[in-house]
Amino acid sequence: KKIRQILLVFHRVFQRRDGVKDPTPLSVGSTDYFTMKKKIISSENKILRELGFVLHVEHPHKFILFFCRMLADQGREGNERDAQTEDKKQETNKKFAQTAWNILNDSLRTTLCIRYPPEAIACGAM
Repeated sequence: KKIRQILLVFHRVFQRRDGVKDPTPLSVGSTDYFTMKKKIISSENKILRELGFVLHVEHPHKFILFFCRMLADQGREGNERDAQTEDKKQETNKKFAQTAWNILNDSLRTTLCIRYPPEAIACGAM
């Protein structure tokens, strides 16, 4: 979104929160508008500097699928099982992979994807 749109919406929200019955729109040419715009740009720059301008991260989800397949394949080697046991094992593997996937989805709301490599995050989720 454009900064102008964000400022106009938040100005209205803040007025409503403060109990203003009839909120007045923020004038785009006003001093308040330019002050708030400057603060937003300054804050964005600080965030970008802290992130090291790394805005693209590799998601660990593809590693979960790969690692789960590897574990499932290792469990099958050399073992003769009947069909019922194999079905149960596949169901357990699916639940395990889904739980790890859910943990990864939750981890995207944290700073893990910036701090650690995706392979390590996938292993941690497992």
